[in-house]
Amino acid sequence: MNYNMGFTKISIHETIFIVKTFFQNISAKIDDVSAIEIDTRGNYLMILIGILWYISSNILLTVSKEISYSLYYAILDLRAYHMIMTVLIFVAALFSTQVKIYVTGYKPIILIGNYISMKKLYESLKKDLNLSEDVY
Repeated sequence: MNYNMGFTKISIHETIFIVKTFFQNISAKIDDVSAIEIDTRGNYLMILIGILWYISSNILLTVSKEISYSLYYAILDLRAYHMIMTVLIFVAALFSTQVKIYVTGYKPIILIGNYISMKKLYESLKKDLNLSEDVY
């Protein structure tokens, strides 16, 4: 199995597990891979931040209209900025899923990507490495 994502390449050849990243090269036996986990907490946190950002910008716009029309129009000019930031926060939520691979003798290898590709990677690595238990 070969998996390429950006600067990361994961290969599994018979009994050898190889991870090559921009900063490190890890080569170990498949038996040394002790666990793998998928972490989606970043998705929920970014979605919460996006919702709070959107609500706060709308409250600011409403309050400014009650205070002064000049302030209202000044903030209304920033409305496009608020919408762009809201969209960017929600896009960031899509790309904040982590897959952690625990190899004996190394720090956990953390791969970050979108939910769909990380879920596919997690399932294929779990199958190829014969890891049946989930880590929570």
